[in-house]
Amino acid sequence: MDLHDMELRIDRHGLKIAGRRDNGFNFTCPFHDDRTPSAWAFNTGRRIKLGCFACGNIEERLLRYFGLTFKDTKLGNGMDTNSITVNPKWIILPTMYELGLTSPIFDDGSAIYKYKTYSGLLYGYVVRYDKPDGKKSFAQITHGYFSNESKTSARFARKGFGDGRPPYVVGYPTNQNIVVVEGEKTALEFYRVYRTLQSYIDNLPNIAVVTAAASLHGAKVTNWGIFRGKNVIVWPDNDMPGMNFAKVICAKAIDFDCYKVSLINPRKYFPGLPLKWDLADSPVTYGYGYDRIISVLTSCFE
Repeated sequence: MDLHDMELRIDRHGLKIAGRRDNGFNFTCPFHDDRTPSAWAFNTGRRIKLGCFACGNIEERLLRYFGLTFKDTKLGNGMDTNSITVNPKWIILPTMYELGLTSPIFDDGSAIYKYKTYSGLLYGYVVRYDKPDGKKSFAQITHGYFSNESKTSARFARKGFGDGRPPYVVGYPTNQNIVVVEGEKTALEFYRVYRTLQSYIDNLPNIAVVTAAASLHGAKVTNWGIFRGKNVIVWPDNDMPGMNFAKVICAKAIDFDCYKVSLINPRKYFPGLPLKWDLADSPVTYGYGYDRIISVLTSCFE
C-alpha cells in the first residue's frame, strides 16, 4: 500500500480529502460532524498511519471502517490494489433516512436538492456549487453500498445517480399539467412564481414542475413514469442545449404514454430574450410581463 492506494480507499467511502502533502493528507472523519477535515493519513516511512485530531487515537476504528488491517497499511506489502482502483459496483439503496443540511458531505454547497422515488423514499441529493467566476458545478450523493459489501454497510457517499433515477419534482405529481424545465433552481423558482400568480389569477390550475439531474444525459436515463396519462409542457432554456434537452423530453413523454406533450420554444414566443434565458429569470427586463408567460403556458393546458 501507498498514500495513493489509501486515498482511493477513502474516496470510495465518499469522504472529502484535503490538505494533500508529500507525506500525507487530511480527510473528513466518519465518526463525528467534521466540517473541516480533521482525520489524517501519514506516511511514516514504514506504513500508512491513520488518526484524527478531534477524536484522538482511533486508528483501529478507522481501519475497520475502511476494511483494512495493520498488515495492509505496510508500504509495498503487495496488497490487492486492483480491488481499490477498479471499484466494485455501487448499489443505490433508497432510504427513509435523510441527512441534516449541515452534514459535511454537502461541503458548503450553494443549494441542496432532494430527489425522491415514486414511493417516497430518499433516492439522493444534488448539490449545486456557485463559483466566484459565475460558473457552477454539481455533485450527486446517493445512499448505497458496494457490491462486495453487506447491505448493512449502506451509507451516503458522493456516488452518482443510476439509470432509472427519479425526476426532481416540485409540487404534486398527481396534477394533470406537468411543466418540464431544465435545472432544479429553475423548477423551484418558477413554481414559486406560479403559486404567487395563482393568488391573483382566478381558476389558474395547479401544476407540478419537474426536471432531470444532469440535464441532457439525465433526461435520457430518468424514469419518467410521472408523464403517464398527463399533459406535459416542455419549456427549455433559450439556447441549443436547451432545445436538445426538450427534444429528448418530448420523446420520453410519448414513450411513457403521456396524454399530450407540448414544446414551448422561447425564441418563437418571446423574440429578443437573451441566450440561456430560462423560467427562473424575470421576463420584465426584456419587455414581457408574466401575463405573457401565463398566456402561453395555459394555451397548452387541459
